[in-house]
Amino acid sequence: MRGAALLVPDLPAADGSRDVPPCVTIVEDRATASGLEGDEAWIPDVLVEQSLRAVQEIRDHDMPAIRAADRRFLARLEADYLLPATVAAPGRPFERPSLILTGRQDATVGYRAAWGLLDEFPRATYATLDLAGHWLGRVERPDAFGALVRDWLERVALDGSPED
Repeated sequence: MRGAALLVPDLPAADGSRDVPPCVTIVEDRATASGLEGDEAWIPDVLVEQSLRAVQEIRDHDMPAIRAADRRFLARLEADYLLPATVAAPGRPFERPSLILTGRQDATVGYRAAWGLLDEFPRATYATLDLAGHWLGRVERPDAFGALVRDWLERVALDGSPED
């Protein structure tokens, strides 16, 4: 592997708990709730910064997958989600260009646990972006996200080929 990008990584404790901030909307826009289908009514409530653009991104790109999801498979996955301790234990540090991005208001997986990865990724850029939750990237803070990903890709390209 030439590099690693961990984007809003889910790092639950051994008991499955997560250290997450409360769900919050910082920038409200009441217009985001108009015209939504019944199964889309939740969308504005999970956005830290409500905007018509963000709602439309979720409607266009996420809702088709959410509607087609195999619920039985997802329930089985959730029931056995945690990695065994032997797999989750840190190994040798990953000495390649890395990126760890989290949303400061991520009420799904949080941001604090990712800080603990820095010793495992000594060449990581770590950023926790304000005004971003679990939708960080295409939906929330796309410009800042894009700049950080481009920086990481440049560092990967400069680093050359991976060693065996």
